[in-house]
Amino acid sequence: MRANGINDAGNIVGYLSGHAFLDSGGTLTQLPDLAGPGAPCCSVTVGINNNNEIAGNSDTSTSGGTHAVAWTNGTLTDLGTFGGPQSFAAAINNLGQVVGFAQTSTDASHGFLDTGGQLTDLGPGFSPTAINDHTVIVGTSSTGAAVWTNGVLQNLNNLIPPAPESSSTRPPRSTTTARSSPKATMGTA
Repeated sequence: MRANGINDAGNIVGYLSGHAFLDSGGTLTQLPDLAGPGAPCCSVTVGINNNNEIAGNSDTSTSGGTHAVAWTNGTLTDLGTFGGPQSFAAAINNLGQVVGFAQTSTDASHGFLDTGGQLTDLGPGFSPTAINDHTVIVGTSSTGAAVWTNGVLQNLNNLIPPAPESSSTRPPRSTTTARSSPKATMGTA
C-alpha cells in the first residue's frame, strides 16, 4: 500500500495491489480504472482536494497506454491526450483543475491543464508538478524550474532579481602591509 495524498478532512488516496484507492474514515474503496472491472493492473492516484476530487493515472484497455484521469464521487473521467498514446496527471487543486503532461500524435510531451474536461496545452517540454487555487502552475521545462501564470510560461531563474551592486561605505582595503616601528615593538625606556 502506498499513500499519495490527503485532504483537510483526512481522506487518503493511494494505490494497493496495482489499483487506486480512497480511504475515507477507515473505509477503503477501490476506485474504478480505464481497463475495466477485473483488470489485473493498474491505476494510481496522485492527489485529492478538499472537495474529495481525485487525480491520478490509469492503464487503458484500448491503447495499451496510460491516461491521466479524475474521479469525482467515484465516477471516473479519462482526461485524454493531445493525440498521442499517453498522458499523466501530476496534481489537482481545490477547483478540480488537474495538471500533468500528455503526448501528441508525434509523441512530443506537452504540459496540460484540465479544467472541467477542457484540456489546455501548456506547451512542449513543460512537465507541471503542482497547481494552486489561483491556477499558478509550477514544474520543470527544458530550461529548468518553470512557472505558468495567465498563459505565460517563465523560467523561475529569470524571475530572480539581480544581486544589488556592492555599495560599501568603507574605503577599499590597502594592499600594503603596515610595519611597526622598532620603538613600538621594543617598548619605551
